[in-house]
Amino acid sequence: MGRRSQSLINASPAILLLTAGLLIPLLAVLRLTSTLTAQKAVEIIAGNSDAIFYTIIQATASTIGALALGIPAAYLLARRRLPFHNVIRAATLTPFVVPSILVSLSFALFFGNNGLLNRALMSALNLTSPPLPILYGFWTIILAHTVYNFPAVARFVSDSWERADASTQEAAETLGASKWTIFRKITFPHIKGSLLSISVLVFTYCALSFAIPLTLGGIKYGTIEVAIYQTVTRDLNPAAGALLSLLQAAFLIAFSTLTLSTQRTLTFTGKTNYREKLPLKINRNNIWVIPYALLITLITLGPAASVIAYSLTANNGQPTLTWYQQIIGLTPQSAIGAGGLIAIRNTLLIGISAATLAVIAGFSLAVARKTHPTLARTITYAPVAFSTVTLGLGFLLTYPTGRWWTIAFAHAVIALPFTARILTHALENLPPAYAEAAETLGANRKLLARKITLPLLTPSVITAGSFAFAVSAGELAAVSLLSDGAWPTMPVYIYRFLASRQPHGAAAMGVTLALITLAALIVIEKADNKK
Repeated sequence: MGRRSQSLINASPAILLLTAGLLIPLLAVLRLTSTLTAQKAVEIIAGNSDAIFYTIIQATASTIGALALGIPAAYLLARRRLPFHNVIRAATLTPFVVPSILVSLSFALFFGNNGLLNRALMSALNLTSPPLPILYGFWTIILAHTVYNFPAVARFVSDSWERADASTQEAAETLGASKWTIFRKITFPHIKGSLLSISVLVFTYCALSFAIPLTLGGIKYGTIEVAIYQTVTRDLNPAAGALLSLLQAAFLIAFSTLTLSTQRTLTFTGKTNYREKLPLKINRNNIWVIPYALLITLITLGPAASVIAYSLTANNGQPTLTWYQQIIGLTPQSAIGAGGLIAIRNTLLIGISAATLAVIAGFSLAVARKTHPTLARTITYAPVAFSTVTLGLGFLLTYPTGRWWTIAFAHAVIALPFTARILTHALENLPPAYAEAAETLGANRKLLARKITLPLLTPSVITAGSFAFAVSAGELAAVSLLSDGAWPTMPVYIYRFLASRQPHGAAAMGVTLALITLAALIVIEKADNKK
């Protein structure tokens, strides 16, 4: 058996996962769409034109906001030694591991009419009505998406910024070039590729966002993702939902292909000479850091503190642990809170199962990448083009609902791009000297894999598994469609609390979910340090 054939067999777990978890469900969606007449399809699209319009507009505005907020942070991370630098850098993983339903919850409790910010302003200014009634509107979605995604901009761009050639910059400074000239002529060519990549990623994330528009946008500002969900669940019209899903996927595939086709010409590939980071000292040249830091603190720690505060106070404002006691069943509970422990159990079971499947499939893709790079790359990125609602609809049409394994299966498909990317990068960067020495001493492939390759890959496997678990733990759309009320997870319970106007119970469950995802983040950072 040739090496390419063996590599293709090694990739079979990923091929099977993608075939059964993406291709077959999408064919079911496509088949359902084919039952619509052309006139009916036009009517459906026209009836959802507002959702399509708001999806594009809010994704564009959110991307601009994330870039505006993230680029200054990227500069500070790349060029300055910051206090708590490792903590700040770990926080840049927020968009990948923190569930978006927690962002919705924290914004509702902080920026809401009865939120901590408005109550503080009303008390300080002696007002009778909230001065910032911004919740449940277009700009609330933009703000939430901006805050949620700017850490990703900071991480991606700072990595490129750090690689900007120091010797060239120093020579330009010696010759009297201004900072703007240095940025335009030297720094920007290094970071423009990463700027394009992260812009496409953030736009895609915002266009596919579900929990934030659903909970913060209100009826008027629903996106196409919310429209698909409501068409299927509220209007009981899965054919219309299928058409909107395919329309959304076609747009995103075309958009990503057109923009990323220019990435190679924009990416700097020359030699780099890293510049030593300087300590952060406030002077007139960087006085902007103070208001910037205050703004970041307000819009990130303020909402987070609101969730904690609400979880520890009663309706009358007195300290209490009642909401946590309800979750674990120590006090009488509402109908929604009756299954708190069950929701935690479901989240852990589904998350661990999905992470296991995603890591196995991701590792098989990493192995196949050497001999079948195009196939491996296609499988890796295929799930990115389809939203979780679209995937959930496909599973709804293909597999039985109300089964935990169905949800775990769907979550494994969603997490596959993360695990494949992490493990491919790790496999490509293994030091060859160990393997060469072992082969010289007569080690066969199995011994080589067991004694050298797997131990070296262990930190990356842990990182990939933690990422996949965090993605599963925070996912709302697919589990809402597939749980059938039998396997609700923690995000589902948080949404139910919010929908029934029980912010304190939502906050307690939110803190619990945040602690679980924080544990995953700590594992990722520790494994990253070991690498």
